[in-house]
Amino acid sequence: MIEIQVLMKKTREYTNWTVDIYHIIAPIPQTSFNELSGADPGTTNLGLCLLFSMDDGEDRAILWQVKLQRSDNPVSRMILATQIMNEFADHNWNTKMMTIENSAFGASYRQVELAEQRAAIAMWCVKHPYPVQMVVPMKIRKTVFGSGKIKAHEAWQLAGIPKNKQPNDALAALSCAYYGMMKGE
Repeated sequence: MIEIQVLMKKTREYTNWTVDIYHIIAPIPQTSFNELSGADPGTTNLGLCLLFSMDDGEDRAILWQVKLQRSDNPVSRMILATQIMNEFADHNWNTKMMTIENSAFGASYRQVELAEQRAAIAMWCVKHPYPVQMVVPMKIRKTVFGSGKIKAHEAWQLAGIPKNKQPNDALAALSCAYYGMMKGE
């Protein structure tokens, strides 16, 4: 397990969602000078990541662990995903590739709602225009960790954060961003 250095943590609260934002030292050296991003959609938890290199050559990432207020209305859910993306990209975002974790084979729980989240995030990227790809979790894990069985939160932990408070969805989004780098963006 790799312990990741946290440079800063802050929390922001909005009407229908809360986000814990972590600025971290990236756990794997970046082989690209491009900004890469990742998303792990969820119905009540959403992970987002922006991976980038600093001018001093140090690789960093901004992780967003979002807690959503669940809605029964699909349009409201997609609007909320769009609002979150607008906030996430508010700081001169110039990603070369957004990798969204796609549906896991055999998963059946809330797949329609997850599909809405993925579609809303993908459409936001297309509209702005940023390249986007959707990749199944097994392929992301195999590429980033060498095994489809290893999950991001099993390989990485944020230093100083208790195990039950780790931003697991944001760590999964980090693995999505690395997939974009490792597969040639």
